[in-house]
Amino acid sequence: MGHGDGRPADIRRLKETTSGPGWGAAKRNGSSPGKRFPPSIAEHKCGYSRVHPFSPPEFAHEVIGMHMGPIVLSTWAFGRKANAAAWEVLKNPAGSALDAVEEACRAVEADPEVTSVGYGGLPDAIGQVTLDAAIMLSPERSAGVAFVRVFPHPISLARLVMENSWHKLLVSEGAERLARSFGWKETNLRTPQALAAWRKHFATPAKKETPVSEGGPQARETQLCEEKSTSLQKLPDSERSSGETEKSFESCYPSASEGERAQLRSSSWESTPAFDPRIHDTIGVLVRDYTGQIAAGCSTSGLAFKLHGRVGDSPIIGHGLYVDPAVGGAVATGHGELIMGVCGSFLAVECLRRGATAQEAATEVIRRIGASYSQLEGKQAAIIVLSRTGEWAAAALRKGFQVAVRTPGEDLLCEPGFVLFET
Repeated sequence: MGHGDGRPADIRRLKETTSGPGWGAAKRNGSSPGKRFPPSIAEHKCGYSRVHPFSPPEFAHEVIGMHMGPIVLSTWAFGRKANAAAWEVLKNPAGSALDAVEEACRAVEADPEVTSVGYGGLPDAIGQVTLDAAIMLSPERSAGVAFVRVFPHPISLARLVMENSWHKLLVSEGAERLARSFGWKETNLRTPQALAAWRKHFATPAKKETPVSEGGPQARETQLCEEKSTSLQKLPDSERSSGETEKSFESCYPSASEGERAQLRSSSWESTPAFDPRIHDTIGVLVRDYTGQIAAGCSTSGLAFKLHGRVGDSPIIGHGLYVDPAVGGAVATGHGELIMGVCGSFLAVECLRRGATAQEAATEVIRRIGASYSQLEGKQAAIIVLSRTGEWAAAALRKGFQVAVRTPGEDLLCEPGFVLFET
């Protein structure tokens, strides 16, 4: 049943518990959201669009300028690097949101210190680095790429797909073939540090590397896995015995302990690794340019040490990101499986369409995740929402998530306005 303001009852109740003067200040001071604090400039600077009647005139001007002017929002602390790259584009009033999003993601993809995105990303279970990305302006103008093995900037490849085909998602060899057709140069994505981390995780002794024909230089164990599994992959399902399947699995993970193999075999939710900010962080970027156009981008190397072939939410339209020019956009980060199960970014934008504020929309996504999964201990998910008018907000499953914010007068790291679990 709706209410007089046209909002569904659940959104109305959500607004009553997660909004109002002082909500943002209460969260930042570790207090109960029911305890109200005087409004302040800092409250707006962490994503709350309200202009209070007794705000100083210069602040009111700043609020209007931020809403009507450009803004860049990125996930996590390393998002400040992304924001700086985006701002180089937006310094020019003619700079587009699409160009800014691409440059923002490329900056993080090129940084080997960020081990969850681009070059230097941590490998999967067989030691191979695979990259995913997506870019979006609207339902019509959007595309993603997944399981990219030899090109360090999947965000640019996603844009290439968007601008040169009608397809929404290209994967692996298909995406790489398109890149080669445009003359892109292949790169070995795995750094020595990433290989060392993989070997440490699986307690694998160092082995001499040999080139792999498809995917650039890779570890010998990766090549052996692919060679040993090829013959089984060619067999019809009816000809595969359980013993052959088990043998193939063992050969693909030769360095794993029995306990690790049991975990890898299991498809249960409990087998998913606990949250570690170093191995889960997607770079998600939302940009609103001087014309009011909104663009979104996501890029990631995915869950560290994931099963070979796993793809998360980031390259999937409606999951890792979504933009509807009529209402706004959203980007997500954290455990992709959590976000995919509720179509997180699409859900956030649909909340905006129903009349929710940016904070209500972000909060609804996290509450939906909390209500939809039984095993959430150690898991993280977060979302940033940006409305068409420039109002923005964020929410997270638990503490630790930050939003990097850049406007003409600000360069900040902010906490989300809503956190479901305190631990």
